[in-house]
Amino acid sequence: MTLTKGQKIIIYVIIGIVIVFFVERFFISGLRSRLTSLNRKVRLAESELRKAMAIQKTKDKIVEDYQRTKPYLEMKAEGDKQIVAQLLKEIESIIRISGGTVVSLNPGERISEANVYSADFRLEVTFSQLLKFLNAIEESKLLIKLDKISITSKDEKAALLRVDGTVSITIP
Repeated sequence: MTLTKGQKIIIYVIIGIVIVFFVERFFISGLRSRLTSLNRKVRLAESELRKAMAIQKTKDKIVEDYQRTKPYLEMKAEGDKQIVAQLLKEIESIIRISGGTVVSLNPGERISEANVYSADFRLEVTFSQLLKFLNAIEESKLLIKLDKISITSKDEKAALLRVDGTVSITIP
């Protein structure tokens, strides 16, 4: 039985298709599934790494905040006079850093049941110095709270402001 040229071509095409099918089925599909599996593992490792980096950033922020507020947390063991002295010293250094002038700085009343210590202050500052002062109080290592503040102009022609206020600190 002799095959015509057209029949031979059809047989060769069919054999080629069968070979391509088997190669794809047994070799390429296995490689594709392994590659897909590896891609999933890489994506999973990347997401775990992103989570770990976020946790590390949070941990670093917590450690930084703890180091910044460590003096506040250690104040509990000190006596009343030392706590008031530290509060006054902190307020004075904040005023000095902001560039203001201290007119008066006095310890206030202590509320014994809540362990709240306060101080009254009066200072003379420019507006930019006042903003620096308020920002420094916000970032204080002793977690100082500004209870009240009164801002008035020293006189009509002066650029200075007179600031009266009360700050407090609560000891846990």
